[in-house]
Amino acid sequence: MSFAAEYEAAFAQFLSNPSERSLRSAYELGRDAVAADISVLKIVSVHHTALARAVDGRRETEQQSTVIGAADFLIESLAAFEMVQRGFSEARRAAFVERRNSRILRHLSTLLSDESLASGDLAALEEALQLVAENAREITDAELSRVQVLAPTLANPIEVISEDAGPDTWSEVLAPDVRAAGPARGRERAFEVPLLSLSGSTLGTIMVTGKGTGAFTGDDEAVLRQISEMAGAAIERALAYRG
Repeated sequence: MSFAAEYEAAFAQFLSNPSERSLRSAYELGRDAVAADISVLKIVSVHHTALARAVDGRRETEQQSTVIGAADFLIESLAAFEMVQRGFSEARRAAFVERRNSRILRHLSTLLSDESLASGDLAALEEALQLVAENAREITDAELSRVQVLAPTLANPIEVISEDAGPDTWSEVLAPDVRAAGPARGRERAFEVPLLSLSGSTLGTIMVTGKGTGAFTGDDEAVLRQISEMAGAAIERALAYRG
């Protein structure tokens, strides 16, 4: 049976015996419409046809009560449609983000294992860290990210920044009270994770700030720590070849 035929039959049943049980069929039809990839316009069109047939030949007083009942049936169907469709959309978006993040992490892992870092060339290391900053910003939906390497074997610290905002925002982020916030406090504005060597010593930090969709989440922190582990290993390897 087609969706239109099912809708018309359920609608007629509801009009002949209005109840929570018969109204439940409207809810089920809304759910079925999402699964069948039927649009809202199609549902409204089917409803209009069913309503036109239902009022045909009825007296004016009966037509009015039919139209009122029809509104309840349509609202119930569209409410279910919207609820289920929103759930599907969120699930699809979550799956898309997961695939994108996995792709970014695989690409970054390949770059950080490149043999050029074994040369000890600081320019190659800075280029790799710039990619780390850019990917950290993208994967956490941040406006700004910063990678700092403060290893004692370096004459001067290395700092790279990736930003999608003005310099005033960055100046605010680098204020002492925000730098001290860390993951536990001020996550709405910024948080950072350490870059660690394989032995556990601190080589620097990765900071992100200004999440476009609200506050940073535990998932953001987890993926940032994953990035920091890969970057820390690459930094340690690069610095080892500098003697």
